[in-house]
Amino acid sequence: MTGTPGASSPPTTITETFYGIEWSVENGTTDTTTEGLDGEPEFYPFATTGSFNAINFDSIEKLFYQLVNYQVCGYLASWTKSTTESPDGPASVVWSGPFPIPYTLNSLTITPSHESNEEWAKLNQYGEMSYGGVLLDTTKPFSIPTINPSCCGPTRSGVRTYPNGKEVVSGYNFFSCFEQAELDYYPRNSIALNLEIVDATEEPPPNEPYYPDVVDEQGRPAPIYPIDTITSAVADNRESITVTYTVTMNVTTDSIIPIVPINPTLTVSHTVIQGSKIEDMIEKYMGMANWPNPGEFERSSMSPGFPINYSYTLISGLEDVPTNREPTTRGDDAKEVGQGELMRGDIWYDPSVGETGERKYWRGYDIVSELEVVEGGDNYVSLGNVVGVIDLELDISDTRNNKLRSPSPYGLRVSTETKNGKIVSLQVLDGGYHFMDGDIVTVTGGNGKAKAKVTIEEAKWITEREPEIGELEP
Repeated sequence: MTGTPGASSPPTTITETFYGIEWSVENGTTDTTTEGLDGEPEFYPFATTGSFNAINFDSIEKLFYQLVNYQVCGYLASWTKSTTESPDGPASVVWSGPFPIPYTLNSLTITPSHESNEEWAKLNQYGEMSYGGVLLDTTKPFSIPTINPSCCGPTRSGVRTYPNGKEVVSGYNFFSCFEQAELDYYPRNSIALNLEIVDATEEPPPNEPYYPDVVDEQGRPAPIYPIDTITSAVADNRESITVTYTVTMNVTTDSIIPIVPINPTLTVSHTVIQGSKIEDMIEKYMGMANWPNPGEFERSSMSPGFPINYSYTLISGLEDVPTNREPTTRGDDAKEVGQGELMRGDIWYDPSVGETGERKYWRGYDIVSELEVVEGGDNYVSLGNVVGVIDLELDISDTRNNKLRSPSPYGLRVSTETKNGKIVSLQVLDGGYHFMDGDIVTVTGGNGKAKAKVTIEEAKWITEREPEIGELEP
């Protein structure tokens, strides 16, 4: 039979099945296009690249950007491609899918890399790898087939809780992203704890506590700021950097014929915009630092020691200081350097009390309340102001009383009552500093051999500061 002259051939359709990973990016997108034969982009379901939404450090107050719900997920799927060719025009392509396929997960890995920072990956204090401050989670391998997505990425909640109960925020450290910038600072309580300068690439300066309007019991300014001072700064002139996450998924199926996904790896880029300039940071942090005195108070009008040589200060709710009871130890910042025991004169501020908060002082453990005469000595007379000195030679086998003791006890003053040249009783006028229960003191005067045993006053928080020895009371 002869065809009709001039009639066109009927279109033909070819259907093919392809297998791959159906990728998705939370807080971002995947690229599901490819270049067509005509040079124009056309749909292609098997993404190999994607991106998280860009972030800008200008949009936050801190120098640490917490990442919440930044996840990459994938599952095994098939797509059918129907290509229809017609002699009268260009071929048309129609994709159908995705059609999930049950799979078992052998592995799902994710690795972040920085475009230039060679020290991007470091172990944190808990032995976990941190990528510029980012902590990662991933679905663990499983052997029971599923069609559900497997996910990985920065820990979804933005917080990692360790077995000891400590929480660490997961996200970008500004100075790890923009590593050419430098910022060094003294943290809060640096003099009280004898702390060294902190490199912001290791620990960004905090934004809290910030209580610039605190006053002491006399109404004198006693502001609380998050750092003591900035010591040096260098700028990074780049406007942005790119962090690249490489995600690889290895799966198997129960199919007799092995299924090999077309796109087992997805590369996800993340643009991080600097926003803030180093000059702005310096201005910001010097405006919330203790030593520069941003409140511009007359130093003579401030609470004793402020703004530089202030006493160690605890804040309820910070550094693991409790919020519902009086603290019995210093905060974590002191414990980390082996100085966790409360010391006389420590300040505790609870911002939750009343409209202005409550401020107290630690009176404890080292204040002499009573003295028991153990040797009366000779040639003493009754006097109203006598110095009591710690006896360093009576029992040097006792580590409390040896010459290496630090800080050294001082400041004890007593009145003496005598009979026939011997001391029969002592009254404490000033309890001194750094004494311990059971210490033996020598009473000056007489033949210098009168001895007394120390009893320490009960430790407690008080509302009025006790002046240091030699300090004039207001």
